[in-house]
Amino acid sequence: MTAKTGVTMIVGKWTAAHVRALRVDALRASQSAFAERLGFETVTVRKWEGRATEAKPVRGASAAALDTLLARLTEEQRHRMRSALAAPDTESEDDVNRRQLGIVTAASAVSLTGPVPRQPRLGLHEVRAWIDYAEDLARRDQREGGARLVEAASSALIRARREFDDAQCDPATGAAAASAVGSLAVITGWLAHDADRHDLARASYRTALELSMRSGDDELAVHALLNAANHEIGLSRQGAGNPHLALQNASRADRLAEHWKPGRVHALIAVRQAQACAHIGNHDGFRASMNKAHAAMETALDAELLSHCPRWLRFVDPSELAGHEARAYSDLGDYRTSLTHYEHAMEGQGVRNEANTRAWRARTLAAVGDTRGALAAGQSVLATLDAVGSTRTLRVMAPVRALHAAKASGFADRYDQLDRKVQTA
Repeated sequence: MTAKTGVTMIVGKWTAAHVRALRVDALRASQSAFAERLGFETVTVRKWEGRATEAKPVRGASAAALDTLLARLTEEQRHRMRSALAAPDTESEDDVNRRQLGIVTAASAVSLTGPVPRQPRLGLHEVRAWIDYAEDLARRDQREGGARLVEAASSALIRARREFDDAQCDPATGAAAASAVGSLAVITGWLAHDADRHDLARASYRTALELSMRSGDDELAVHALLNAANHEIGLSRQGAGNPHLALQNASRADRLAEHWKPGRVHALIAVRQAQACAHIGNHDGFRASMNKAHAAMETALDAELLSHCPRWLRFVDPSELAGHEARAYSDLGDYRTSLTHYEHAMEGQGVRNEANTRAWRARTLAAVGDTRGALAAGQSVLATLDAVGSTRTLRVMAPVRALHAAKASGFADRYDQLDRKVQTA
């Protein structure tokens, strides 16, 4: 980069607004490119832009790295950064910082479970509340399932999006808000998928992708694209999805993550590609993608600390890959190989994920003619679904419900009771 000229720009405290202005306005870089330039993880940059305040700014070696990058800006880049941080009037520097960060004395975080009061300006309190709520939904999902959470999530997303669209804020806060609402849209899409609310799932993922472009958040885009791909693959198994669109979405995610450090995200991208290839009958593409997924997983286990991963990637492990590989073999008609992979797919999974894997195993046992095994496996899943509301998992076992022996065993009646419960929820 060309050396700077003129007076050196000084940043006393690296708040979210200052980091964002440096990245977006001065350097015009994505979060991943900015992180790589600094030598940090993308998740770290996202944390700075979402949490750094005057009271708790970026400190130490992190602040020093930002200072170094700031010192290397050209005059034009510094001008863009100043413009992004500057107030439209003659406020003091402290007033500017308070205004830009949206800090409101004695204000509490906005509630996402009740009416949201209209705010004249959008600040980090609201952004933090959206992030926290999305993370809470993701945690509760494993225990409760999408059917029990999707209505609250959808309502919260509508309110958050309305607040975001109507509010006034500085560019840095606006970008952080777009990322936060986008993350809420992704979890809403997933819960809708799990609850069999497919139109809502698709709309939520479209919202997330739109907001990823507004915020420049490539990680959000990759997350939304991979979830959307998984959704299309799931619908394709019901004869209603588009596996080619799934492959396209996974390939877009692959391009966005091309220069990221090797890790779990690349394993997940490859397994989504493998799933799509299997469904369209591309055996060579399936094998190549699964080999890539396993190689990426091995690299992640050796070189990537789980605590350094975004929360949405921490579920990616060998058992997760085994479950997707098992389903892909079923798509290819190789049920025996599929069953061997299911034996490895339930190790260490959360409650909802394990129930879904067991449901697919029951379905596969039915496909190979093992009626007794299918019904026994299916009964254990139904017991879990009394507590975990996953319509998606119940639908997986429709072929088990269709077995002639399902009525005599009591499976059919119990399945139908849960189905009615879902329909009236």
